Amino acid sequence: MIPKILHIIWVGDEARRPDRLVQTWVNHHPEWDVKLWGNQDLVSQTWRCREQLYALGQVDCAAVAAVMRWEILHNEGGVVVAADSLCLRTLDDALLDATMFTCWQNELAEPGVLCASYVGAERKHPLVSRIVEDIAATKDIGDLTRHPLSASVGSLKLTQVWKDARDSSLSILPSHSFLPRHPKAPAYRGNGAIYACELFASTLGLLDNLATLEPAALIAAMSGKEAAPAARVQGPAPLFSVVIPTYNRMDELGQALASAFAQSGEDIEILVIDDGSTDGTADALAKVDDARLRVVSQANAGTTRARNRGVAEARGRYIVWLDSDDMLMPGTLAAYRERLQQGAPDVIFGDLLVMDEASGQQGRWSYDDPADKPMFPDMFGANRVPNPATLVRRGLYDEVGLYDTELPASEDYDFWLRAAAKGARFAHIGKDVCIYRRTANSRSADVERSRRAEGLIAAKALRELDWSVLFPGLDWNQPQVARAQAMALATKVFVARGAWRELAEAAATLQLCAAALDGGDAGAVQAFAAPAALPVAAPAQVDPRVAHTARRVAEVQAQFKLLAGAEHPRFDLDWKDRWLCLDDNTASTGFDKHYTYHPAWAARILAQTRPEKHVDISSSLQFVTQVSAFIPTEFYDVRPVDMGLKGLDCGRADLTKLPFPEASVQSLSCMHVIEHVGLGRYGDELDYDGDLKAVAELKRVTARGGQILFVVPIGGRARIQFNAHRIYTYSQVLEMFAGWELKEFALIPDQPGEGGLVVGASQQQSDRQQYGCGCFWFVRPHAAVQGLPDAVEQIRQSLLPGQGPNLRAVA
Repeated sequence: MIPKILHIIWVGDEARRPDRLVQTWVNHHPEWDVKLWGNQDLVSQTWRCREQLYALGQVDCAAVAAVMRWEILHNEGGVVVAADSLCLRTLDDALLDATMFTCWQNELAEPGVLCASYVGAERKHPLVSRIVEDIAATKDIGDLTRHPLSASVGSLKLTQVWKDARDSSLSILPSHSFLPRHPKAPAYRGNGAIYACELFASTLGLLDNLATLEPAALIAAMSGKEAAPAARVQGPAPLFSVVIPTYNRMDELGQALASAFAQSGEDIEILVIDDGSTDGTADALAKVDDARLRVVSQANAGTTRARNRGVAEARGRYIVWLDSDDMLMPGTLAAYRERLQQGAPDVIFGDLLVMDEASGQQGRWSYDDPADKPMFPDMFGANRVPNPATLVRRGLYDEVGLYDTELPASEDYDFWLRAAAKGARFAHIGKDVCIYRRTANSRSADVERSRRAEGLIAAKALRELDWSVLFPGLDWNQPQVARAQAMALATKVFVARGAWRELAEAAATLQLCAAALDGGDAGAVQAFAAPAALPVAAPAQVDPRVAHTARRVAEVQAQFKLLAGAEHPRFDLDWKDRWLCLDDNTASTGFDKHYTYHPAWAARILAQTRPEKHVDISSSLQFVTQVSAFIPTEFYDVRPVDMGLKGLDCGRADLTKLPFPEASVQSLSCMHVIEHVGLGRYGDELDYDGDLKAVAELKRVTARGGQILFVVPIGGRARIQFNAHRIYTYSQVLEMFAGWELKEFALIPDQPGEGGLVVGASQQQSDRQQYGCGCFWFVRPHAAVQGLPDAVEQIRQSLLPGQGPNLRAVA
């Protein structure tokens, strides 16, 4: 039985120790012996892993605590819990009947990984002893620090030891038992027992603020019912309105609200604009009993209109923007309040802690202080002001206007440009004000849409704003020269964004387009192609992409005028609604040979073999959506996709750690994927042999007698074209699948005159390619027959492929 001893470890800066959180564990366990381990114990105790503790202490205090955890459990037994966690209920006595227990890290975000932060164990439990022995036996201390710490001393170490030992005595609880909220997965919404809530302080950058967090406020924000409601705000309009637009983000919204409720001060309202959510957001918000919260619901109208509704509804003198998947850092509003007392800028912003959920990477986005560097001209070239957690004086919207609902994205950038051009005062505080989460569903993650929006914003600024404000360093006493120089600067911005259409439109607006194309005006030509150092006496070469785009814009404008002159009662026809498509007028329909032919090849094989179910790893959505029409299909990618099609199920999977049992998948495809693994292109960890590890996983999960449809770039010379992809040789692929049957090889050649899809191509044809596409249909051999009499087994061996027919069964 596990003894009733609760161990909490905190090493490092004791001023940051979260005593209020620790007290929640003490309060819920009055009959337990609670031990708080710290720096003094690290020095005074005799530790078997002393050398390793010293080495890890140079790197990470959390790793030191992890090693202490295992030695403490080995020596005393009991339950170890994370110091940065909020205890919600007493641990049940039934948990202590096991010899050891823990929970999963997260069944969706980290499938199959055990949590090392909440572990209960008897004294000298074999799994714990093995971990201590492994750490103590690590003579090359660098091994502990070169590898991820979770693999050396944490969750991955526990998982590996457990798997190696095949220990069935370990009781594994669901992750929500101690981690109902995970930074990379939806929050738990079920009715299961929740003993605690991990705050992930190190991951989320909250260590500096742990000591000041109020447990009651956290509980109220998370559930709205476990704690008494906060005091109701009375009196005049608040100083701050924290405005949270949301649409179908109920799982993340709770953390955003918790971060807002945790801000200090009574002069706050929290305004949620529910933009027609259908995921239960309204019901969840109705359960939050806090007078500071106000909810405004509207039919779904999009993010920009939801922001404008927030501006209209806000009662505070200042609006603080918070997206529903982000979190305010503790003390943000207090810092803003202090800054406003020093002077009253129109806009205040800080730095952002960034979590990219697709790659798991973390970082910080820091911004320049406008006091040290003027807003223009740099503001025209790039957004210098974040939107998350930024404070805006409410009256500024009356002076500048609301957010532009015609833009596809980046409406905040357009507003900052207009506000700065009108003289708004911007201020930066040297503080992290927000945890900004980049997810696959974030609008900022759609790079193409953001680039298009920024091109439109730049063209709009040139049309509507004062150029002398946008480009203050030019000599506007010579307006013609200054305008040419400004256009040269603007051209660089358009080109950097790939905004050729907007560049051509801007040039046409200034009547520079025709002069540049005719080569008649040196200044106009320089505006397209030359550096900013104007004037220049001689014409320069016009970028051909600009010239082509400008011609097409002129042609489309002429077509528009012809169409606009006709009667059109059925539709509004206005130039401001344009969506220019300039490159579709071609003599023939072009297509990408690789990505058109290889899905067609694979679909034909599946139509022939008709498996009961097909599993695809990261190939293409077009392929799986079509195959799912006639075969039940599962699609997995490390970046999950949310689709609703009958016959198609989508999930998350890491190609190097597939969540399937060995030999369990009868039909599998992985096409034009393996060549990218380990090159960092998609935010994955650099690994020269990452492709081999991925292939090993594909082979592991394929059933005996099952098939793999495998597609990679192929050529006569094996090489890495960093950081895009690898190119394999035909023989390399066969070596990776040595012992497997190659049922078919098809080639999509890059050499002209060799056809489109060549089924049954030869190795010689493959080796002639520079960047061809190799399509391999492999079948895994059946297992050796077990338990047969020696004579029969000898017969079976003599009848292996190449020596006669296969013996499939012996009765």
